Amino acid sequence: QAEVMTKGMETEWSKGIAGGALVREIGNLIYGDEEKVKEATLAQYPNLRKAPELSWGFKLVDKANPASSFTSNNVTMIPPKGSPELEAPVEKVSNAIKNP
Repeated sequence: QAEVMTKGMETEWSKGIAGGALVREIGNLIYGDEEKVKEATLAQYPNLRKAPELSWGFKLVDKANPASSFTSNNVTMIPPKGSPELEAPVEKVSNAIKNP
């Protein structure tokens, strides 16, 4: 599923749709089991224990320049838990109808 979404980000026309879906899916995966994700992250990167808080993000590998994946440039941030950006369009419509 992620591969299909990242393929969709290769064209300007579908970049917004696929990008939003990818952020939403990754965000919901992280927040669905945030404690385990946090534990695994802190085990992998112990220096992060000193951070006052963690925020989540991701990068897509640029096949033309894979080394750029190791920089902090162009990181797509995941919105905070409970953010409207993490709701699928159908959920937004449903919530708007339930809570006018």
